[in-house]
Amino acid sequence: MRSKFPGYYRPTEAEFQDLWENGLFVLDTNVLLDLFRYSDETVNALIKNISNLGKRVWIPYRVSLEYHRNLNEVISSQINSYKRTIETLEEFKNQLDAKRSHPFLDNKLHDEIRTFCEKFDSELSKKKDEVELLITENPIKDQISNLLDDKVGDGFDKMALEKICSVGIKRYADKCPPGYMDKKGKHGVDVYGDLIIWNEIIEKSKVEKCHIILITGDVKEDWFLKHSGKTIGPRPELIHEFRTETNKLFYAYPTNQFLEFSNIYFKSNIDKEVIDEVEKVIVTEQKRSETSNTNEAVCITENMTTILPNTGETNNYSTSELIINSSDKIGQTK
Repeated sequence: MRSKFPGYYRPTEAEFQDLWENGLFVLDTNVLLDLFRYSDETVNALIKNISNLGKRVWIPYRVSLEYHRNLNEVISSQINSYKRTIETLEEFKNQLDAKRSHPFLDNKLHDEIRTFCEKFDSELSKKKDEVELLITENPIKDQISNLLDDKVGDGFDKMALEKICSVGIKRYADKCPPGYMDKKGKHGVDVYGDLIIWNEIIEKSKVEKCHIILITGDVKEDWFLKHSGKTIGPRPELIHEFRTETNKLFYAYPTNQFLEFSNIYFKSNIDKEVIDEVEKVIVTEQKRSETSNTNEAVCITENMTTILPNTGETNNYSTSELIINSSDKIGQTK
């Protein structure tokens, strides 16, 4: 039965070995954006590990587009986080200085706490200033650019994108992965960003005749199968669709698991602290995303009237019909 339902079976050790030895590693948008949320040590470790992949790393055009569009917003969010922490620390210092609030706090302990707070405040302010500089002078952005300069897909033309979005209406209504969880919080073509990325990945595998490992910080249910609070692996539908379209292997890892298995397959020797920090950022961003989307809904059908005005397209497309030949790609749609 494994041959008929590959998505419901964990790959064999031989298949995993084949994936890690010969597959192409594809980075999702959040893998790049999260580099601006990590400590310096974790940034260096992840960039080094990606760099060691050499020519076996690639990003879809849509990933690059989303990364550049959202980068300054991510940096601004980090700046605001530092500001809020500094404000909270300042409030604590003011309460500490209110002697009547702490009648049993001796002067020595008070001075020690105040000294620590001032040192902490100084470090936070310094880090905030460093992050603010990233808006105009960004060494991490330059590193990423140099690393991926010749490893970015060309994207689809306008007609192909319209067809993908058109098919996306029915796929999302049927909760067919990936991307249907993005119906909330996004608008227009952006609603179908994950589906566009998925189609780019499939096309890349067809052209290069290669297996694919997707590395992502998006651990929602429209990418990963979950049961009893545990993540089992990539959605079976994705593995099945990929195998049907390409006759190649597909697997996906959250960024922290990619680092864990890099230690096994590549002997990368990445510290546990680095892996733990990456996992913490994924969990934090997942919670933040769920919170921001709670009261926001998008009517996909209404959005499509602006995406696909008077196209008259039907929804009966297979993946292969959605993808145009690589020689017809033109990059970004207008």
